[in-house]
Amino acid sequence: MKLHELKIILEDYENQLSKNLKKELKNKLQLSVEAYPFNEYELRLTFLQEHKIISFANYEEIRQKYIIANKYLDLYGLAPRVFGQIWGESNIREKDSRFKKAHKTIDSEYKRI
Repeated sequence: MKLHELKIILEDYENQLSKNLKKELKNKLQLSVEAYPFNEYELRLTFLQEHKIISFANYEEIRQKYIIANKYLDLYGLAPRVFGQIWGESNIREKDSRFKKAHKTIDSEYKRI
């Protein structure tokens, strides 16, 4: 599920809101300041829950579909070194056993920087 697909799902739910509530949500979105982890989508989902348009079960279903479709989403939170050395190197070695961790036993001229 791409972000625009999530937006379409939320818009479909938002269409069930009354005209006044749609206007209220629009105003809240325009005035909201995003600060991780609070963002537009979190605001929209909680607003829909507050007004009984979606249940917590609906929220969990949407969340699970999005996470499954974006399995590497958690990598955005990793520090560059952790991403490269810990996740990247091991992930590449899992995919192709020809890749080896640099070491003097493999390359006698290897020097750790």
